[in-house]
Formats: sequence, C-alpha cells, structure tokens
Amino acid sequence: MDSCHVKTVQGVSTGLALITVGDNDNTIIVVAGANDQVDREYIDSIRDELLSCEIVLLQHEIPQDTVEYVIELCHSHGVKAVLNPGPARPVKQEIIEKVSYLTPNEHEAVILFGKDRTTEELLKAYPEKLVITQGSRGVSVGLKSGKVLNVPARKAMVVDTTGAGDTLNGAFTVEIGEGRPIEEALLFANTAASLSTERFGAQGGMPTRRQVMDAMECAEGRK
Repeated sequence: MDSCHVKTVQGVSTGLALITVGDNDNTIIVVAGANDQVDREYIDSIRDELLSCEIVLLQHEIPQDTVEYVIELCHSHGVKAVLNPGPARPVKQEIIEKVSYLTPNEHEAVILFGKDRTTEELLKAYPEKLVITQGSRGVSVGLKSGKVLNVPARKAMVVDTTGAGDTLNGAFTVEIGEGRPIEEALLFANTAASLSTERFGAQGGMPTRRQVMDAMECAEGRK
C-alpha cells in the first residue's frame, strides 16, 4: 500500500472513532481531527495521482465540500467514484447523479431519499448505481433488466460488526476496479463483510483476499 500522500497537520490530532460494542452491534462516536483538514487545496495537490486511478472510494468522514469536489473532478475526467454516505447526511441530487455507485445502508437511504419510496422502488430508479446494504439480510441492487438482485448474507458467528460496512465498500470497489460484473463484486464484498464480523476490530477484522476466496469456495462446495 502506498501511503506517500498521507500528510501530517501541525497541531491537529489524527481522526478518532470511539466504538462501543454490545449485543453484537456497535455505537461509534467520531472525533474528526485531521479528517476535517482534507480540503480542496489538499485534493489539488494530489490531483494527477487521483485522476490516474480507475476508481475512487469516498465516505462522509471528511468535509462535504471536499467529497463533492472530488466527485465533480472524477466525473469530469471519466474516473469512477463510489460514495459510501456514512455517517448519514443529505447528498445533493446532482452529486448522486455523478457518482458511479452509491452504497448506503437502509437508514442512510432514508436520509438520502426520504420515506416515500420503498427500497425496491429506489433500487429500480437507480439501476446498477444504488447498492443498499441490509445487515443480516444481505445487500441489494437493481439491475438494468428491471430485476432487483439480493445477495444474501453469509452465515457468520458474529462477535463485532465494527468495520463491516467499510470492508464491504473496500472489497466492492476493488472488484469493480478490476472489471468484475456487479453481481460478482457484491458476492465477494458481502462475503468479506461477513468474515469481518467474526473478529473484533475494524481493520483487524478485515479478511485477506485469500480468506474471502476460501469462504466462497467452501460455500460453493456445500451447494
């Protein structure tokens, strides 16, 4: 992993997430710290490297203006962008139109789109763009054929859900970046997220590619 563009901000602490776990679920309090210093000037300083990417993954733990600036930049240069809209906050419609993939959970989807439309209606309105994660019920996406695809969650011995969404988004983005069809990318990502819940911690719980492939092969062998 190349971390040469990670910068230190004098007098500002690293962003921090305080996590409590109970009943197999978690509560997260975010102290933004240096995350709030990720601004347009920083993005401009890495512009060439950013635009050399196949795909860019974003979330809401940096300023909204910066998120929108990166999405506009990627869209205008033909670079795919994935937005995981958490922590939940509203997103402008024009930004939703310009992202390649939007990956809210059910709660975040309500913040983005309101309560007037069902999950199925939303998925059909944004085929192969809107991906809604649903915890133990898996992940769903509308296909261009008009059908809604649900990828069931892999059965897991859950000890800690912290980082499961991050794992899913990272794994999904990697697979899409490597040219996998969306169905295959979601199956891989969902398996990775499930494995991450079987160990404590966010980064520490994330599986390797080999572990994900082994789990998928094992599941295929049981069919």
